[in-house]
Amino acid sequence: MRTERREVHGHWTLEGVSAVNGHLDAELPPGLQITGVSVAGAAVSAEQSADHLRIPLGACASTGCTVALEWTLSANGWPAEGEGFWLAQGSVWLEARRVMPRLG
Repeated sequence: MRTERREVHGHWTLEGVSAVNGHLDAELPPGLQITGVSVAGAAVSAEQSADHLRIPLGACASTGCTVALEWTLSANGWPAEGEGFWLAQGSVWLEARRVMPRLG
């Protein structure tokens, strides 16, 4: 979280991701933008709609992939206080469901 810029920047590296259907799905909180996705070290194009993300896993879907995901989320317009989060100069309290993808 960059409180001075009111932005959340996130990075995940997931190991051993497998999926019978060949892709990884995630639900996204409002305003979250994916800035980079790689599978097994190679950049891939993920499908992002308003609140959904689909990452193609390719050949490693059955054996287990390493998936890296990067995202940003603007906190402009968030109140300084309120249910589940607050922002102050140099400090922050956030709920994961508001700032991170939910895998599914």
